Amino acid sequence: MKVRGVLQRSTRRVLAIAKDMSSVAAAVPHWIARAPRRPSLVLHAGQHKTGSTSFQAFLSGAPLSLARQGVHVVRAGQSLAGDHHRLILARRGLRARARHLLLSAEIARATNSTLLISSETATEVILAGGGHGLIDFFRAAGVGQVTLLLYLRSPVALANSGYSEVIGGMEHGGPAFPEFLASWNDGAYLHYDRFLELAGREDVLLEVRPYDARARRGIVHDLASALRLDEPSLAEPRANGSLGPVALEAIRTISGELGSMPAALRWRVSARLRAIGRGLEERPFWGMDARHRRLVADAERRTDAFAHAVWGTGWIERIGDEQRPYNVFDPGRSDQMRMFEATIPLMRAAAAELTASVRKRRRSRSRAGGTAAR
Repeated sequence: MKVRGVLQRSTRRVLAIAKDMSSVAAAVPHWIARAPRRPSLVLHAGQHKTGSTSFQAFLSGAPLSLARQGVHVVRAGQSLAGDHHRLILARRGLRARARHLLLSAEIARATNSTLLISSETATEVILAGGGHGLIDFFRAAGVGQVTLLLYLRSPVALANSGYSEVIGGMEHGGPAFPEFLASWNDGAYLHYDRFLELAGREDVLLEVRPYDARARRGIVHDLASALRLDEPSLAEPRANGSLGPVALEAIRTISGELGSMPAALRWRVSARLRAIGRGLEERPFWGMDARHRRLVADAERRTDAFAHAVWGTGWIERIGDEQRPYNVFDPGRSDQMRMFEATIPLMRAAAAELTASVRKRRRSRSRAGGTAAR
């Protein structure tokens, strides 16, 4: 299955990167590694689809206000969007060693602050078995205690949101939801015992917060509460519009018809099709067949075991049931097919219009370039 191969390659990549961090950490000077006072680090690890992007956008614009409260947002490896994915996914070679040295020097200057790093990619590394290498990476750079801050979400809503991103982004082909859900269950994405294993270390604290209704309304405010910061005075982050099964099946169909395309064009087409899909306002529950129920029950069981380990209660008691459209498209249902058949022509027309517009501009630039050359 194509999606299974994509997910497995991603898992192998993050695991290889995490293992390689040990060799990168060896380049840290002794004067940094033996610093008398080690600042603590809060590593906000997501999960994916728990408002991380909104929080990272806040970090990119509020380093000074956080510094006044004793929180230092790490700059090494931070993107303009505020995330630290480049730091977490440090690659082999001189660039990774240089980034690690910059991190070490930055940590040495921030001994009176709590360091803050945010990347949901850290969860990928940990669930793939690379957590110890990740912690050792930061410890070797001069960090003392590491607090792993994780948001736990309803497993069904997490799978729905993940599938919506994969299909809506038109990046990984078009797996059907059962195929995606089976690969998600079989992969490393529910191995929460890896977090419990890290929590057994003396230098690691694990804080798991529920991605409940309060967090969904305002993740920045919820994280500020978790970090014991003053409540930021800003507008609540926007909620991502939910795409239901009919919209996703339509986008999956259009994606298959278009095939590969340049990344910039794919992004524009994806954004337009998502907007059309959100306009359908699908109802919050379409129902599931027996196969889906078995897969969802397994995901809920594994999430429940983790919730009991960290909270002493089940996940639904802390998080609550999050009603979102189940991504189960059934062509045998007349109501879904009517909506699908009405949506496909709209999406085809939008995709064709954007594609023609981009090609026309390229031809114009090509002619202009040829004229200038003459």
